[in-house]
Amino acid sequence: MSESNLPDVYGEADLYCAAFDEPVEQEVQWVIGECERLLGRSPNAVLEPMCGNARYGKAFADRGVRYHGVDASEEMLKRATLHDDVTTSRGDVRKFDVPRGPYDIAWCPINSIRHLPTPSDLVQHLQCVRRHVSDDGLYLVETDLQDQDGSLEDVPEYHWSMPQPDGSTVLAWWGAERADLATRRVWEYGRFERHVDGECVNRSESRYEMLMTRAEDWTELAAAGGFTVEQVVRRDAGGARSVVELSPDLENIDERILLFLRVSGA
Repeated sequence: MSESNLPDVYGEADLYCAAFDEPVEQEVQWVIGECERLLGRSPNAVLEPMCGNARYGKAFADRGVRYHGVDASEEMLKRATLHDDVTTSRGDVRKFDVPRGPYDIAWCPINSIRHLPTPSDLVQHLQCVRRHVSDDGLYLVETDLQDQDGSLEDVPEYHWSMPQPDGSTVLAWWGAERADLATRRVWEYGRFERHVDGECVNRSESRYEMLMTRAEDWTELAAAGGFTVEQVVRRDAGGARSVVELSPDLENIDERILLFLRVSGA
């Protein structure tokens, strides 16, 4: 993903980071444990493409896993907290080259993968990640699976709030307006507001295109990128996780889908 593909909301980096300032320690602990089970060893290093402000970095480093994040937004990377075991670099996630590899695992949460413009860009990205992970490595991709077409005005939008240390509250809205199944495109919007004493003091909003992928797409996409789909985990709104089959039943649901991609031939 190049900087020209970034949604306008990323220009308000402080507001965007605040909206996603949720605890990640338990999630990272689960990810490490699941990777230990699948790898047969403890991962030593993790690579996060599209890392934003590298908010997962400290949680991985605190658990003995060295972290490197890559992002196209200089403004987001400026807000990363770095030290010897948490490093970042700026780059296009379709063709980056980062040091200190190979990485045991790569990790791309919260639908960031869908900011890649086309399936071809996604394959380029997967091939690039493959060059940076070990020969038996894993790439964990969290993404929605969809098959909508046409207007999405009846699909409920997401809304949440995030209290801040300074006493303000950041409110967020995220939704989709329409989809084109043939071209695998979805037109979405995001809006963030900072409120102090009930009054909005800062606001950012943008509309942008996102990539759509169906369950049936991922076997082919993974193979073209040098991976196979080894495991699929479904997490409901309450946080419960279950291992499931990759199938159309996972499309258009209000739950997170985590794809475990294994390097081909491992």
